[in-house]
Amino acid sequence: MVSCHGFSPLSSVISQADSTQRHQKGLDVVLGPKSAVLILDDTERAWKNHKDNLILMERYHFFASSCHQFGFHCKSLSELKSDESEPDGALATILKVLQQTHSTLFDPELSDNFSGRDVRQVLNRFGGKSRRDAR
Repeated sequence: MVSCHGFSPLSSVISQADSTQRHQKGLDVVLGPKSAVLILDDTERAWKNHKDNLILMERYHFFASSCHQFGFHCKSLSELKSDESEPDGALATILKVLQQTHSTLFDPELSDNFSGRDVRQVLNRFGGKSRRDAR
């Protein structure tokens, strides 16, 4: 959840196990307005009914099990005792997208009334740019 003070401490991870529909993730389990919810995921098809809230991000393979699950035949970052590039890695990239989205959503020059703001409109205003930049 996004608020004018940053991202809500109530933010949570929603998995397929939390969903009320089989093989899909949904916002029906979120207690709050859909207009204030950003979804970060590497699988677009899992969010069939909420693509307007979705920022696709690069899959992050830190553990060996993730590499094996997705058919990568290389050492994982944890096996290398390393991490991704701090300025250019997947997590740094998605952080930049989140910061840009937040500052645009809560730009005081637009108005002081934040209650009518919709994160989906901000994402659409970027013309999908933020979604592409996150991959």
